Amino acid sequence: MKKILLDMDTGVDDALAIALTAAAEKAGDAQLIGITTCFGNVENTTAVRNSLSILSALGRTDVPVFPGSDRALAAKEKYIAGEECFLIHGHDGIGDAGFSLSEKAPETTDSVDFILQAAEKYGAELTLVPTGPLTNVARAIQRD
Repeated sequence: MKKILLDMDTGVDDALAIALTAAAEKAGDAQLIGITTCFGNVENTTAVRNSLSILSALGRTDVPVFPGSDRALAAKEKYIAGEECFLIHGHDGIGDAGFSLSEKAPETTDSVDFILQAAEKYGAELTLVPTGPLTNVARAIQRD
């Protein structure tokens, strides 16, 4: 069974990716082992919150969420989402659809550490699905 690790800047499109992965898991085609977050559609802290909220709405509070990059590799300051992001993804990043906040906290392990641990543990069984900026992936390659 494929082990899926989603790496995302959880906005509207990523919420759909989480739901589709959960459906594939329910069908027995995959196992969602975790979500790593980064900036992009939204700020990283919002991506974490959105990932946890979507998982909670899907009844998947067992899936861990690992905070990741809050800026591009060469950036000195954290990414701040602009008006263009709000027009596409809403002010909450997931279409202002009114999702409840999850009571679950994110993991304390860094996203890069989790990516590397998952790659070592699952090898060829692991499918990394990055849907946002590739900063976490780049940092994992650099660290490895």
